[in-house]
Amino acid sequence: GTLDAYLSDVAAEILVAQLQMGWQSRGGNAAAEGRAVLKRVMKEIETLPLELALLSDPAERAAVAAEAIREHLAMQVSNHGAKGVAATLARIGSTIDWQALDASVPEDARRTGDKAGAAAVLDAWTQRRHQLVHQGKALRIKAAEARAVVEFVEVIALHVDSLAVAST
Repeated sequence: GTLDAYLSDVAAEILVAQLQMGWQSRGGNAAAEGRAVLKRVMKEIETLPLELALLSDPAERAAVAAEAIREHLAMQVSNHGAKGVAATLARIGSTIDWQALDASVPEDARRTGDKAGAAAVLDAWTQRRHQLVHQGKALRIKAAEARAVVEFVEVIALHVDSLAVAST
């Protein structure tokens, strides 16, 4: 759940930065994925273009746009699991190499004897979270497993950070 929220924040920040750079350096051409997000946001908040046009301070305009994008991504888009992470990165014009993260999966985050890759491990824990949070199932999760999953999510976040920085 925290990774989902983090991805929404990163995507909003990067999309606004890319759009600002695109409009300044390329005469208004923005990334196709960024435009697609903006179109969806504008459908939800039809007054957003007018609201942004009325703001004279560029920093305030960027903050309002980022908040609208962040809210859209947080409320309307799921960033859960490997597909969610990949989709978030696609929105900012990047891709994730799950195999590069395979060696970073802590052993305690894997199921006993499971040697699945990073994407599969994330999906398995995302499914367990769904069972716990949305289905109310009682799951046995050992403290070592919980710590390992937190470490793994941190690895994913750091990887996303590096890709996000490279995409601006």
